[in-house]
Amino acid sequence: MLNWEEEVAPALAKAGLAQQPVVAEPQRPQADEVAIALQVTAPAATASADLSGGAALRVNAADKRVINAKTDVNQLVPFKYKWAWEKYLAGCANHWMPQEINMNRDIALWKDPNGLTEDERRIIKRNLGFFTTADSLAANNIVLGTYRHITAPECRQYLLRQAFEEAIHTHAYQYIVESLGLDQSEIFNAYNEIESIRAKDQFLIPFIDVLTDPNFKTGTLETDQILLKSLIVFACVMEGLFFYVGFTQILAMGRQNKMTGAAEQYQYI
Repeated sequence: MLNWEEEVAPALAKAGLAQQPVVAEPQRPQADEVAIALQVTAPAATASADLSGGAALRVNAADKRVINAKTDVNQLVPFKYKWAWEKYLAGCANHWMPQEINMNRDIALWKDPNGLTEDERRIIKRNLGFFTTADSLAANNIVLGTYRHITAPECRQYLLRQAFEEAIHTHAYQYIVESLGLDQSEIFNAYNEIESIRAKDQFLIPFIDVLTDPNFKTGTLETDQILLKSLIVFACVMEGLFFYVGFTQILAMGRQNKMTGAAEQYQYI
């Protein structure tokens, strides 16, 4: 048996310090509710007494729903929405990391006083200023908002992979900023300093907040429409409009043989 005091006690003794009693903190409730909890709960006194009826809680694929299901969200199989699982597997197979991209040419170009015009430098900084926080908002919408209202585990599985993709995207922008030696505080705080960036984020944030509200639940026509509206805003307006406009700026530079490392990362994104 390991004794966790073996190394601690002698060290405290040498320092002339008395060991302090450890006080256990009360367990805090989870900040994020599970979308659908088990429908049958046993009283505390008899919770472990009888498991004979447990088989009745096995999930039937036909009972699954993307939202508003009453099946156990912790049972991944049997699959009903195989397309979601296939997208999860495809996302895993498409894995990449920003450090795999060589940024030497970009660094040399950025350091060359004649390498880029002032307008091109401004475009790059504004572009990174938008994306460094935009993908964080996208991740928040998935993990803190959409996920808790989705009741098909295979769809949840893909959302988790998508959330990791958003983390990689934010990592990619940070890697570019660090490689070019840009002022990280200036770039990452741009959404609080640049009006056009701030306006886009202020448009998006309410569509996150409504889903993260602990009092919000789907199950009525009105609330289902609110969830759908949030999905449309992020899939079509944010990803389909805001993001693609930003991508074209860096990809256009790549076509001119400028910022080729950054352009390659944007292609992967």
